[in-house]
Amino acid sequence: MIEGQLFSFMKQLQHEMATEYKRIQKNVLRDPGTAGDEGEENWAKLLRGWLPANYSVVTKGRIIDVKGHTSPQVDILVLHPSYPKHLVNKKHYLAGGVVAAFECKLTLRTQHLEKAFKTAVIIKNLVKTRTGTPYKELNQPIFYGLLAHSYSWKKSKQDVAFDLLERIQEKQFAGRADHPNQLLDFICVSDLGTYALSKSLHFDKSYKNLPDEQNEDIDIEFFNHISTCYTCQLDEEAEFVLGSVLGAFVSELMIKLAYEDKSLQAIAKHYFETLWNGGIGITTAWYPDILSPIVVKQLRDKGPEQQELFSEWNGSV
Repeated sequence: MIEGQLFSFMKQLQHEMATEYKRIQKNVLRDPGTAGDEGEENWAKLLRGWLPANYSVVTKGRIIDVKGHTSPQVDILVLHPSYPKHLVNKKHYLAGGVVAAFECKLTLRTQHLEKAFKTAVIIKNLVKTRTGTPYKELNQPIFYGLLAHSYSWKKSKQDVAFDLLERIQEKQFAGRADHPNQLLDFICVSDLGTYALSKSLHFDKSYKNLPDEQNEDIDIEFFNHISTCYTCQLDEEAEFVLGSVLGAFVSELMIKLAYEDKSLQAIAKHYFETLWNGGIGITTAWYPDILSPIVVKQLRDKGPEQQELFSEWNGSV
């Protein structure tokens, strides 16, 4: 298959989303509940079509942890292949069997963004925090995202794209997240862009080689920190990025799932290298003490190192 066909498929999906949005909007005032359900089903259909068949995609449910604590109701849940068939249609889903969850909106507004960041903290805290490697400590096994057909702001598309980045930066701590593993993983607006969260490590021993007089004034944490970044892939009409918004969303979701499920690694890498082009982003720095002392020591001892995205599928990074 010619690689450009993947973009064509995604662009076709994007046109379908736009058509569905116009259709649903005609009925939204008369019957907002049904309109919302139809919007959710559009996204569920997309996920069922592009995720592996053994990952069940269900709508409307709550996530429940081992102590009986539950999440707010979420619109779409993606279940692990091992999830018991007997429980698939029950509306309380076991946290240990949920791999991703999504809130869906027809038209994205600022208050939706704030609520999604608050819900992200609740959902991430339903799963026990992992330790032992940077990857495990920076990522919770339930990925959470906000999906929308369109947006409410009356500006040019480029201005809205930049404004949304600033709103993300402003609202990302609305839920009082005190760790990168509590943040929202995706924001996808079908006719605008995909904003995907990435995390990177910056541990560098080079400050030790500076002259003593410089070393006395250096902020060691400048050389040692963790960064999080929401990178946006915009809706572009250029030939080589047709379908980039939904393509970016699918590829980013598959990459995240593949870190937890090795059987997805080959297709996830193919999606990423074909569909993800990247773009603008805003970065937040975190002090290294968000990681466990043993992991921080290992990173500091290891010194500067460049990590390729696919170099450590086993989750050691």
